[in-house]
Amino acid sequence: AFSVEEYYGLTEDGRILVSNDAPEASFGGGQVYQDWSGIKEILPYAYPESRGLIALCEDGSVKRGSTYYAFTRVPRDAVAIASSGYVTACLNRDGTVFVAGPEVEYVEGFAREANQLQDVEQIAVSNNALLCRLKDGTVSVCDGDVLPQFASVSGWHDMVDIQMMRMVLIGLRADGRVLTAPSFEEAVYDREITEALADWEDIIRIRVHDGGEYFPSCVLGWQSDGTLLAAGIDLSLLG
Repeated sequence: AFSVEEYYGLTEDGRILVSNDAPEASFGGGQVYQDWSGIKEILPYAYPESRGLIALCEDGSVKRGSTYYAFTRVPRDAVAIASSGYVTACLNRDGTVFVAGPEVEYVEGFAREANQLQDVEQIAVSNNALLCRLKDGTVSVCDGDVLPQFASVSGWHDMVDIQMMRMVLIGLRADGRVLTAPSFEEAVYDREITEALADWEDIIRIRVHDGGEYFPSCVLGWQSDGTLLAAGIDLSLLG
């Protein structure tokens, strides 16, 4: 994986490698991470005052390359992490969720909402919201706003996967259908993707690439017969 300034990676034995060793490098340089070990997964974040990596450790702890904006509570038995680059979230084995992000109103708001959740099985995060799939197959959205930012997901059930684009919530149902809940400020490009997803059937896996504010986003879907579908990208261009 890479950022604009640096490449970073995870070795098989759980160590982090960063291409730039300079301490002033944007992700702290390799010196920050050289004593980290037993790492299962790494993701980047880029808060206004700091850039760094967040790491999920094999012992269930979570490490961060910066002390800015700590998690609402200290993760000790984590099973998953998620990052939008701006907001990070941690799912604990007991089904609770912790959030970390800049001290702005909407992040603080959905962090408070996240602290009240129980029985969470999967998380996905964007700069706008935290999406949580619960053990009963329903979905909960934390957006920290007095007025909802996204269409309701109250009718979603039997969900087996959730994903997020910047302005769209996406879920895969057990029957192979893909559901979407767009933002009320949904861009035209995002709307074209959600319209395409409404026709997908027999999907067993989905993957979202969120291009953010400046680059196109796309959704990939695998059908049970191995066919690959795409929304937001022309697969013929890939050869």
